This record gives sequence, structure tokens and C-alpha cells, in this order.
Amino acid sequence: MAAGRSWREWARAGRDGLTSRIGGRQAIRDFLVIALVVAVGLAVALGTGVWRLVLGPLEAISFVTAEEVLVVLLVVSVAATLFAVRRVRELREEVRRRALAEERLRFLAEHDALTGLANRALFDARLAGCLAGRRRLDEQVAVLCLDLDRFKEVNDSLGHAAGDTLLRIVGLRLRAQLRPGDTVARLGGDEFVIVLPSVHQGDDALRLARRLVEAISEPVMLEGKEVPVQVSVGVALHPEHAADPGELLRAADQALYQVKAEGGGAVRMFDGRTGQRPVPGSRPRLVSL
Repeated sequence: MAAGRSWREWARAGRDGLTSRIGGRQAIRDFLVIALVVAVGLAVALGTGVWRLVLGPLEAISFVTAEEVLVVLLVVSVAATLFAVRRVRELREEVRRRALAEERLRFLAEHDALTGLANRALFDARLAGCLAGRRRLDEQVAVLCLDLDRFKEVNDSLGHAAGDTLLRIVGLRLRAQLRPGDTVARLGGDEFVIVLPSVHQGDDALRLARRLVEAISEPVMLEGKEVPVQVSVGVALHPEHAADPGELLRAADQALYQVKAEGGGAVRMFDGRTGQRPVPGSRPRLVSL
């Protein structure tokens, strides 16, 4: 009975192991070990003749021969091995499905569902990490706030589906211009934000911002119409303009809305003054949709 309880406990533990990747892997190892032990044991018994010493006495007390018992054991061992192989495959598939599901959930928790860009939570974490990890005094962290000009007109005239398509295209264009270590996020609506973890001077961030304006401003075909695109960009630097993530984001946001108030389609570096002028950049001609 003790052996029976032990087996049931082992089986239950193997089944419960499916609830986690580690448990699934442990169960796979258990099945493989059992199959290997059975196969090796039978091979040794057959090769050395030990099976006759063990099973021979059965002939004297039962109506079966040792050879018949051995055949039964061989059949059982083959069946157990086949079962183990099948269970190993099932467990591996279960582990793979769970890993994919966990990865998908993790991605959705950290990314915008429409564009696939980082969401606000992931951006905040990346920005805080960049500020905390800044090591060289001659480097700065830059934040760029971007906003599509007249995006509401696209939604109103062509529909929200066309607006969503435009947002996805803008997201792709932004990613194409950034370095591997940079982070671009969509905060909501037509608002995007970028963190550059290492810039040597403000001009580096301004050059990238101008390049983004030019790349995004290429017209887009939506619902059979060529739609012009215009974007405004506000830039702020750490530690020059702000000491913590919240202040840095607000500084870039202030620069953004100041340039939008003057017509948009340009880049502005924050300097704390309300009368600052936008940095010269690409200013596409506004065309009615």
C-alpha cells in the first residue's frame, strides 16, 4: 500500500507540474528517467541471464514459465516506454503553449495594442532607468514629445479606421529612425514620446527630431486619398532642463505645445521661457482633406 500511495503521489505531482514551466520540465525528466531505467534493467537482465535466477522459481509455484513472465514484462515495458514518450511530447507542447501565452500577456501589459509600441507603463520604467543609469557626465538623456497636427480632421473626414491606420504608419516610421537602445511609446490618441538614453549635446537630439519630422511628413494613402501628415516635436534634456522623469516629460510637453500654438510642423527645444522660438525644421504645407 505504501508503494501504491507513493506512485499516486508521484503521478499527482507530475500532473500538477503542468501548472508551471518548471513543473512541466520536471515531469518530462521523470518520464524519461523511468523509461531509461526500465530499458537498461531489461537489457542487463537479458544480457547476463539474471532474469532466469529471478523468474525461475516462479515455475515451481505457478502455472506459468519464466519465459512467459519475461514476455509479459517486455510487453509492459514497451507499453510504458511508448506512454512515456507520448506524455513527454504532450508536456513539451503544453510548456510551449504556456510560454507563448505568458509572453503574449507580458507583451500586452507593456505595449500599445494598436501600434505595438511601448505603452505609458513601459515608457515610464525605461525613462526612470535611463535617468538612474546615466553614468557619464558628458552625456544627457533626451525626451521628445510628438503630436500629429490636425489628426482630428483625418478621423472626422475619413473615419476612425483610417485614423488608426495612420497611427500605425507613424509608429513604423518612428521606429525606423531610432537606434536599438532608444524607446518610442504611444501615450494615447496621436501623442507619441521618445527617450534617447545617451546624447552628447542638445544638437544631437534636435537633428534626430528634424529627421523624424521629415520622415513622418511623407503623405499617406488613406481610403484612396493622399493625406498630408504634419507633426510637432518638443525636446527636453536631463539634467539640463529637469532632474526627475516627471519634470523632464513636462518640459518636453511644454515645448511641444508652444510650437503647436505657432502652427506646428516644427521642432522646439525647451528653455523655460514662454517666448522661445521654434527650432527651424520641416514645415509641410497644410492641405485640406
